[in-house]
Amino acid sequence: MVLRIDPSDATPIWSQIEEGIRRLVATGSWKPGGPVPSVRDLASELRINPATVARGYQRLTEAGILVVRRGEIAEVEGMAQHPVQPGLRTALAKTLEVRRIVVRRPPGARALSEHL
Repeated sequence: MVLRIDPSDATPIWSQIEEGIRRLVATGSWKPGGPVPSVRDLASELRINPATVARGYQRLTEAGILVVRRGEIAEVEGMAQHPVQPGLRTALAKTLEVRRIVVRRPPGARALSEHL
C-alpha cells in the first residue's frame, strides 16, 4: 500500500487519509470488492491515532467509496465499481494532488504548473 501522510502538512491527517485512499481507488491500485486495512492496522502502520483513521474511513463510507461493517473486513465500493476510463483516473489523481498542494501552501504558478 502506498498511503503517505505528512504531519507537517496543514491538511488534517484524516483528510490526507481520505485523499490518499481516493487516489488509490481512482488509479486502480485498490480494486472494487478488495479488502481495506482495518482501522487499527492502518493506524498502527501510519503510527497515528485509530480515531483519525476512523474519521477518514467514515467520510469515504459516506461518499460511497468504502463499505465498512463493524466486526467485518472493510472493502472498496462505490465509484470504483463503475468503469472509468484510464485518462479520467489519471486526471482525478492529478486533481487531488493539485488540491493537496493548494491546501498546503498558497498557489503559485510555478508550483501548480509542475503538477499539470
